[in-house]
Amino acid sequence: MKDEIAIWRSVHPEPLSAADAEEYSKRFTRKIHRWLDSGYGACFLGAPEAGEAMENVLRFFENIRYRLGKWVIMPNHVHVLVEPIGNHHLETNSALLEELFRKTDQRHIQALGTGMAA
Repeated sequence: MKDEIAIWRSVHPEPLSAADAEEYSKRFTRKIHRWLDSGYGACFLGAPEAGEAMENVLRFFENIRYRLGKWVIMPNHVHVLVEPIGNHHLETNSALLEELFRKTDQRHIQALGTGMAA
């Protein structure tokens, strides 16, 4: 699918028209969400210790960079709503959370692969 998305993006440069955004959503975003919601892929976050670690990630900058709203940790992905605080922008918070997610994910993949706690 990565190749298909890359080809599609090369033909539909930013900024996308409303029609192109809708087409992208239908072709890719909705499909990916259906896969995630059906449990496709690695479900490391289903392990209690991985879920707890992810909660710690979500709370790491809580009330410092953002107000943490509703969130849910699914076995293979996370949904989270945050409200930036002060000069902290959503894009900056998103990048920080993604980096923390990657680090947490890597530690738990290694831990689950070896049978050892992270």
